[in-house]
This record gives sequence, structure tokens and C-alpha cells, in this order.
Amino acid sequence: MTVDPVITTRPASPYVGWRRTIHVDQFPEVADKIPVTLEWLEEHGVTVNGAPFFRYHVVRLPDHVDVSCCIPVEGESPVGPGMVADVLPAGRYASVRHVGHPDELVELTAELVEWGTSTGRSWDVTSDGSDDVWSGRVETYFSPPDVPIEQWETEVAIRLAD
Repeated sequence: MTVDPVITTRPASPYVGWRRTIHVDQFPEVADKIPVTLEWLEEHGVTVNGAPFFRYHVVRLPDHVDVSCCIPVEGESPVGPGMVADVLPAGRYASVRHVGHPDELVELTAELVEWGTSTGRSWDVTSDGSDDVWSGRVETYFSPPDVPIEQWETEVAIRLAD
């Protein structure tokens, strides 16, 4: 893979979802929250405002990730038990689109991070003393669930500091 990122300015994006720190092999436990969240939002009359995404707060491979399973919503929203409401910050994001199996996104993300480093860009990431904490590192899933997984369209986007 060779990345050819697009840089765009994005508005803040409120979302409702679930945040967990998990081992990578537990990822389905987080991903399975997408339909649960969509159903809850529909039952409570909350307007969905875009495609589901995963927000990576901390990535420490192969050990763990601190990740949120997110559904963007219109404005502020109530949340159900165990759910969180938050906002993906506005700013400039470098992104790359991908069609294929989600297993390929780890390599694609690594290439995007390397592209940023090699082109002198700075990511909006800080250290909490032991981990890098990302302000806006997301994977957005555009394909409906009935599309074969090898044909899923996704986007990896990371917020720039500059």
C-alpha cells in the first residue's frame, strides 16, 4: 500500500458510543456495540449524523487499545447505561480511503503516520507519561453490514497539530 492522504478541515462531531480499553483480540466486543447503539438512538429519537467510526484514544500494540465505538449525532444527546457522549474535535485531518478487509487498516494507519513524519507534519498527540494519547485518530466505516467484508469502504483519519 502507498498512501496519498487528503487534508481537510472538519467541524467538531458529537457522538454517542462506548469506550473501552481492550486487548486487540477483544475488538469484536466493541464493534458489536454499533447495532446496539443505533437501535438505542432510534428508540430515543436521536438523529444520526454520519457513518459509524472507531476513535482510538491510545494505541499500544500488541498489548491494548483505548477505543470508542462511535455513532455521530446531531448536537447533544442523552446516553444509555454504560454509554458515553463526547465530541471528536474540529481541526485539520489527514485521511486516506481504503476498500478491503479491515485487517489491512493497521498497516494503512502505520503508513499514514509515517507519511506525516516523513513530510514534516505533526500529529495532535500528547503523552500521559506512559502512552501516546491521540486527540483525533479514527476509522470510519461507510459500507452497510450486508456488503462482503473484503469490499468494505473505510477511511483512516488523524488530526494534525499544525
